[in-house]
Order: sequence, then C-alpha cells, then structure tokens
Amino acid sequence: MRSCDKKVAEGKERVAIENAPKELTAEEQAKLNEMDAQVSELVRKATELAEAGDIDGSEEATRASEDLKARREEEHRMLTTKGGRGRGVLEVCEISAVYMNSADNESRKQDHYNGKQVRPRWAPG
Repeated sequence: MRSCDKKVAEGKERVAIENAPKELTAEEQAKLNEMDAQVSELVRKATELAEAGDIDGSEEATRASEDLKARREEEHRMLTTKGGRGRGVLEVCEISAVYMNSADNESRKQDHYNGKQVRPRWAPG
C-alpha cells in the first residue's frame, strides 16, 4: 500500500509539472499584443460608427472584435499549454496511480473505474 501511495504522490508531482503553463517567448507575446491592439482598434471603430449613426457598421465591427478576442484567447491557451492543441489536463488516479488525460473518451474512463485498469491498493499482489 505504501508503494502505491508513493506512486500516487510521485504522479501528482509529475502532473503538477506537466500541467503548469509554459512561459511565452517575446515573439509570442508580441503576437498576442498585436491582437489586443487590433481588438482595441475595432472597439474604437465600433464606437465611432455608433456615434455617427451607422448602427450596421458598428454591429459588424463589434462582431469582428468579439471574434478576434475569442481567437486571441484560443491562441493564448494553445501557446501556454505545453501540449498545445487537443491536449487535455493530465490527472492521476488516486487508487491505481495510473495517468489519465481529461481528453480521454468516457468509455476509457469508465473502463478504468470499473476495474479493467484499477487494482485497489489493498488488493493482493
């Protein structure tokens, strides 16, 4: 039981390291800053168009700014996540010390919890 507890503790340490966000390079930060500036410009343009009475133009600029903001957030997430696109968060099973990914499909998770991969700590050898 102690060896499994030790494996779980070691797994949690590894998971903490794996899931930690990575630092952005100067080039990556510059790209995000440019996107922020474009969002600000679109918001300013939408405000000016609304004040001038061009509601359709203002709505279009607002939609464009919201789309760009969403793309910026996705870009930031991909840049700061070590695995990048499509990678979930790594987890450790408290019972078996098996690594599991939050992106795993439900049937895989259920197989694990229903005993196909889990062997309780108290089970013999």
